[in-house]
Amino acid sequence: MSLPKRLLVLSLGNPPAYDGTRHSVGHLMLKLVCTRLGAQPNRTSSFNTHETEIDDTRVTFYRVPGYMNESGKSLNPFYKIWKSRTKKEIEDTVIILHDELDVDVGKIKVRSPGRSHRGHNGLRSIQASSPIGKDYVSFQIGIGRNYSGDRQTPGVVANYVLSKFTPKERLTIESETLDKVVDAIKTYV
Repeated sequence: MSLPKRLLVLSLGNPPAYDGTRHSVGHLMLKLVCTRLGAQPNRTSSFNTHETEIDDTRVTFYRVPGYMNESGKSLNPFYKIWKSRTKKEIEDTVIILHDELDVDVGKIKVRSPGRSHRGHNGLRSIQASSPIGKDYVSFQIGIGRNYSGDRQTPGVVANYVLSKFTPKERLTIESETLDKVVDAIKTYV
Protein backbone atom coordinates (compact mmCIF):
# COMPACT_ATOMS: atom_id res chain seq x y z
CA MET A 1 0.00 0.00 0.00
CA SER A 2 1.45 3.39 -0.98
CA LEU A 3 1.59 6.40 1.32
CA PRO A 4 -0.96 9.21 0.92
CA LYS A 5 0.70 12.16 -0.82
CA ARG A 6 0.79 15.93 -0.59
CA LEU A 7 2.27 18.11 -3.28
CA LEU A 8 3.39 21.69 -2.68
CA VAL A 9 3.90 23.83 -5.78
CA LEU A 10 5.80 27.07 -5.12
CA SER A 11 6.49 29.92 -7.51
CA LEU A 12 9.45 32.28 -7.40
CA GLY A 13 9.55 35.81 -8.74
CA ASN A 14 9.34 39.38 -7.54
CA PRO A 15 6.55 41.46 -5.94
CA PRO A 16 3.37 42.24 -7.94
CA ALA A 17 4.87 45.42 -9.44
CA TYR A 18 7.06 43.06 -11.52
CA ASP A 19 4.27 40.74 -12.70
CA GLY A 20 4.56 40.02 -16.40
CA THR A 21 8.36 40.18 -16.38
CA ARG A 22 10.56 37.26 -17.34
CA HIS A 23 11.95 37.00 -13.80
CA SER A 24 8.41 36.48 -12.43
CA VAL A 25 7.36 33.83 -14.96
CA GLY A 26 7.10 31.35 -12.08
CA HIS A 27 4.28 33.45 -10.59
CA LEU A 28 2.53 33.71 -13.95
CA MET A 29 2.76 29.95 -14.42
CA LEU A 30 1.40 29.28 -10.92
CA LYS A 31 -1.63 31.45 -11.66
CA LEU A 32 -2.24 29.74 -15.01
CA VAL A 33 -1.84 26.24 -13.52
CA CYS A 34 -4.27 27.05 -10.68
CA THR A 35 -6.85 28.15 -13.23
CA ARG A 36 -6.29 25.12 -15.48
CA LEU A 37 -6.53 22.64 -12.59
CA GLY A 38 -9.45 24.39 -10.89
CA ALA A 39 -7.53 25.12 -7.69
CA GLN A 40 -9.60 27.08 -5.19
CA PRO A 41 -8.45 29.63 -2.60
CA ASN A 42 -7.91 28.04 0.81
CA ARG A 43 -9.96 30.30 3.05
CA THR A 44 -8.79 28.58 6.25
CA SER A 45 -5.14 29.48 5.67
CA SER A 46 -3.64 32.75 6.83
CA PHE A 47 -1.48 32.55 3.70
CA ASN A 48 -2.72 33.13 0.17
CA THR A 49 -2.79 29.52 -1.05
CA HIS A 50 -4.88 27.62 -3.57
CA GLU A 51 -5.67 23.91 -3.36
CA THR A 52 -7.02 21.09 -5.45
CA GLU A 53 -6.95 17.31 -5.46
CA ILE A 54 -5.55 15.20 -8.25
CA ASP A 55 -5.89 11.41 -7.96
CA ASP A 56 -6.17 11.50 -4.14
CA THR A 57 -3.20 13.84 -3.80
CA ARG A 58 -3.75 17.17 -2.07
CA VAL A 59 -1.98 19.86 -4.14
CA THR A 60 -1.24 23.22 -2.53
CA PHE A 61 -0.09 26.19 -4.62
CA TYR A 62 1.77 29.11 -3.03
CA ARG A 63 3.28 32.25 -4.51
CA VAL A 64 6.43 32.99 -2.51
CA PRO A 65 6.17 36.69 -1.59
CA GLY A 66 8.94 39.27 -1.72
CA TYR A 67 11.95 39.51 -3.96
CA MET A 68 13.56 36.63 -5.82
CA ASN A 69 16.91 37.00 -4.03
CA GLU A 70 15.20 36.61 -0.62
CA SER A 71 12.96 33.65 -1.52
CA GLY A 72 14.20 31.41 1.30
CA LYS A 73 13.52 33.99 4.00
CA SER A 74 10.14 34.92 2.46
CA LEU A 75 9.08 31.27 2.21
CA ASN A 76 9.99 30.19 5.75
CA PRO A 77 6.90 31.36 7.72
CA PHE A 78 4.52 29.59 5.34
CA TYR A 79 6.65 26.46 4.90
CA LYS A 80 7.08 25.86 8.62
CA ILE A 81 3.31 25.90 9.15
CA TRP A 82 2.63 23.77 6.06
CA LYS A 83 5.26 21.23 7.06
CA SER A 84 4.01 21.08 10.67
CA ARG A 85 0.70 19.77 9.32
CA THR A 86 2.44 16.75 7.79
CA LYS A 87 1.99 13.39 9.45
CA LYS A 88 4.74 10.82 9.24
CA GLU A 89 2.55 8.59 7.13
CA ILE A 90 2.18 11.26 4.41
CA GLU A 91 4.68 11.61 1.57
CA ASP A 92 5.47 15.22 0.59
CA THR A 93 6.90 16.52 -2.67
CA VAL A 94 7.86 20.16 -3.29
CA ILE A 95 7.97 21.60 -6.80
CA ILE A 96 9.44 25.05 -7.47
CA LEU A 97 8.45 26.98 -10.62
CA HIS A 98 11.09 29.53 -11.66
CA ASP A 99 12.63 31.30 -14.64
CA GLU A 100 15.62 29.90 -16.51
CA LEU A 101 17.82 31.78 -18.98
CA ASP A 102 19.39 28.60 -20.38
CA VAL A 103 16.03 27.20 -21.53
CA ASP A 104 14.24 28.62 -24.58
CA VAL A 105 10.85 30.31 -24.25
CA GLY A 106 8.13 27.67 -24.55
CA LYS A 107 10.26 24.90 -23.05
CA ILE A 108 10.64 23.57 -19.53
CA LYS A 109 13.33 21.48 -17.92
CA VAL A 110 12.59 19.37 -14.85
CA ARG A 111 15.45 18.75 -12.41
CA SER A 112 15.29 16.19 -9.61
CA PRO A 113 15.93 16.96 -5.91
CA GLY A 114 19.42 17.38 -4.53
CA ARG A 115 20.77 19.42 -7.44
CA SER A 116 22.78 22.65 -7.51
CA HIS A 117 21.02 26.02 -7.77
CA ARG A 118 23.19 26.66 -10.87
CA GLY A 119 23.53 30.35 -10.01
CA HIS A 120 19.80 31.01 -9.73
CA ASN A 121 19.50 33.48 -6.86
CA GLY A 122 16.02 32.41 -5.77
CA LEU A 123 17.05 28.76 -5.52
CA ARG A 124 20.34 29.78 -3.88
CA SER A 125 18.33 31.61 -1.19
CA ILE A 126 16.04 28.62 -0.59
CA GLN A 127 18.99 26.23 -0.35
CA ALA A 128 20.84 28.55 2.05
CA SER A 129 18.06 29.79 4.34
CA SER A 130 15.04 27.50 4.10
CA PRO A 131 14.41 24.11 5.70
CA ILE A 132 13.64 22.80 2.20
CA GLY A 133 17.33 23.00 1.31
CA LYS A 134 17.80 20.97 -1.89
CA ASP A 135 14.76 18.74 -1.28
CA TYR A 136 12.62 20.00 -4.16
CA VAL A 137 11.90 19.35 -7.82
CA SER A 138 12.88 22.29 -10.01
CA PHE A 139 10.66 23.24 -12.96
CA GLN A 140 12.84 25.56 -15.02
CA ILE A 141 10.57 27.69 -17.20
CA GLY A 142 12.41 28.97 -20.24
CA ILE A 143 12.87 32.70 -20.75
CA GLY A 144 15.77 32.33 -23.19
CA ARG A 145 18.84 34.52 -23.57
CA ASN A 146 17.48 36.86 -26.22
CA TYR A 147 19.08 40.00 -24.83
CA SER A 148 21.23 42.30 -26.89
CA GLY A 149 24.71 43.16 -25.72
CA ASP A 150 27.44 41.35 -23.86
CA ARG A 151 26.25 39.54 -20.72
CA GLN A 152 29.40 40.77 -18.95
CA THR A 153 28.22 44.37 -19.37
CA PRO A 154 26.66 45.50 -16.08
CA GLY A 155 22.88 45.59 -16.21
CA VAL A 156 22.37 43.72 -19.49
CA VAL A 157 21.07 40.48 -17.94
CA ALA A 158 19.20 42.28 -15.12
CA ASN A 159 17.41 44.53 -17.62
CA TYR A 160 16.49 41.49 -19.72
CA VAL A 161 15.04 39.39 -16.89
CA LEU A 162 13.06 42.41 -15.65
CA SER A 163 11.65 43.08 -19.13
CA LYS A 164 8.19 41.92 -20.19
CA PHE A 165 7.53 39.11 -22.63
CA THR A 166 6.64 40.02 -26.20
CA PRO A 167 2.99 39.26 -27.10
CA LYS A 168 4.14 36.22 -29.10
CA GLU A 169 6.24 34.91 -26.20
CA ARG A 170 3.38 35.49 -23.76
CA LEU A 171 1.06 33.44 -26.01
CA THR A 172 3.64 30.64 -26.10
CA ILE A 173 3.93 30.69 -22.29
CA GLU A 174 0.15 30.65 -21.86
CA SER A 175 -0.32 27.68 -24.20
CA GLU A 176 2.68 25.43 -24.91
CA THR A 177 4.55 26.01 -21.65
CA LEU A 178 1.39 25.75 -19.56
CA ASP A 179 0.52 22.39 -21.14
CA LYS A 180 4.00 21.05 -20.36
CA VAL A 181 3.95 22.26 -16.75
CA VAL A 182 0.48 20.80 -16.09
CA ASP A 183 1.54 17.46 -17.58
CA ALA A 184 4.72 17.45 -15.45
CA ILE A 185 2.76 18.21 -12.26
CA LYS A 186 0.37 15.37 -13.03
CA THR A 187 3.38 13.10 -13.51
CA TYR A 188 4.54 13.92 -9.96
CA VAL A 189 1.07 13.19 -8.61
